[in-house]
Amino acid sequence: MRGALMSLPFMTDDKEGLLRQWLGQMRPFMEEQTRLLNSTAFNQSDVCWGVESSDHKLLANRYAEFVKMAGLNANELKVFKKGLQIAAGEGKLQLFLELGESLQNTGWALSGMYPLGQTLKLVPASTHRDQIEAWYAQHEADAAVLFGRSLAADTYSFFATELFGANARENAQLHISQAKALNVNPLPDALLGVLIEDEPAYMESFFKFGKTGLLEMGLRIPKPSEQMMTKLALVLGNSGLDGMAAYEGSLGNGFEKRFLQISRRSSGIIAHNQYALI
Repeated sequence: MRGALMSLPFMTDDKEGLLRQWLGQMRPFMEEQTRLLNSTAFNQSDVCWGVESSDHKLLANRYAEFVKMAGLNANELKVFKKGLQIAAGEGKLQLFLELGESLQNTGWALSGMYPLGQTLKLVPASTHRDQIEAWYAQHEADAAVLFGRSLAADTYSFFATELFGANARENAQLHISQAKALNVNPLPDALLGVLIEDEPAYMESFFKFGKTGLLEMGLRIPKPSEQMMTKLALVLGNSGLDGMAAYEGSLGNGFEKRFLQISRRSSGIIAHNQYALI
């Protein structure tokens, strides 16, 4: 793991120490009941390490202890418990730690199949939330495949849903429709064109909300092909292909690519590779 961390331009001894301490609390002794996760930006601006388990109680207890020991917002534990109640033991609980040049954040997520209406209750009230809730109601879609929350100073909530188009082109059009409903720009045509050309069988919509409304919106594609990754990196301009190859090389052979996530933020387009370590 150290090789992967040191390949990132923003990594310092203090950040590495924090990550190792966090992992030591969340996944002691590399136990078999949990799995290690990783997500890294194409441009290597940030990294996210996580722990995943189908044993919700195991990780929930550790997370509650961590929040109390770190002196984080205790009220967020109530939100966390609501999330666990929504999940009702189904799917997998994920805990994560995000690090970047000026980023240090922890949070949780649940991955499975959950009632969208209930998960949206964890999203801060805003016009954007009402707009996307109305869009899903109009299309009679009520299932989230991922939802969670951060404990940053500016707390955010996020969720993902399956796109129900018959093919990649229809899913791209659904993404554009969602952006229109939110009165924001969708992903650029060039990026959507790469996705349509690659024809992934499955795509998800991803949303991140803060107190003021929508912070981030994008798409998630499971197990992206190398050809798609190369084309997307070139379209993004700051390809980061060499850096990404070096990072993956430092992870060794013991990982699998789970998702490619491409999102639009106020600062621009950001792409992440998401891995599960074997």
